[in-house]
Amino acid sequence: MSAQRGTPGVEARREGGGDGAAGPAGGWRTVLAAAVALVVLLGITALFALRVAGEMGEVAVGIHPFIAIGSGVAVMILLGALLLRLTHVSHRRGHDEKVGKP
Repeated sequence: MSAQRGTPGVEARREGGGDGAAGPAGGWRTVLAAAVALVVLLGITALFALRVAGEMGEVAVGIHPFIAIGSGVAVMILLGALLLRLTHVSHRRGHDEKVGKP
């Protein structure tokens, strides 16, 4: 017998019933709704950017803006990787368990 036996959401999914929601966040439906909303917002932003770019006409752009954008993207990726690594180290060493305890 598994340790999750008796959990209503798990049993419903195992038997093919239920609404598919998993946990308090609402499960895959919430994730799907958020993904659709993000895609719609991205599309609206892209259309706006294309409209503005079309109104600007020909604009000469040198190499410097591309260097700045590339550097910014690289720094943000490195910062994200560093913060993710720090959360893993903190979890492994048990610092997360010590929070809130006297």
